Amino acid sequence: MKPTSSAASSRIIRHRIVNSKTIGDLDAAVQLAAGFGASEFLLLPEEPIGRGGGIDNEATITLRKWVNGYRGSIPLAISEGGAEGLPTCDPLNAETGLSAFAHIDASGAIKRTSYDKSGILIREDGVMAALGKLRTTK
Repeated sequence: MKPTSSAASSRIIRHRIVNSKTIGDLDAAVQLAAGFGASEFLLLPEEPIGRGGGIDNEATITLRKWVNGYRGSIPLAISEGGAEGLPTCDPLNAETGLSAFAHIDASGAIKRTSYDKSGILIREDGVMAALGKLRTTK
């Protein structure tokens, strides 16, 4: 079954949580994403939140080696928290922190990360207003 894209966006992005259990599956995951027509492959090194222990040092080293050796056709992207030590292109170089990497979930809430359980619901006043509220929320 191929994914469908909405009229608003034909861009398909696949993501992969990376930790010691999934690091060995990156090649297969990128091949699968290519088969679905992905335009970008987003790497999300696991954050130590909730039940997840986070990506360990060994998996981080393996991820860096994998990214440095990657020659696939799908552009790679990585979360801000996992970008240290990796070659990256920053298309939003004037944007940092929440402005560059806030997460909007399927329910229309903006969060600091995709791991956060709660966020600010985006209302009629728009994304930037919700982002402003998120910045002042602990």
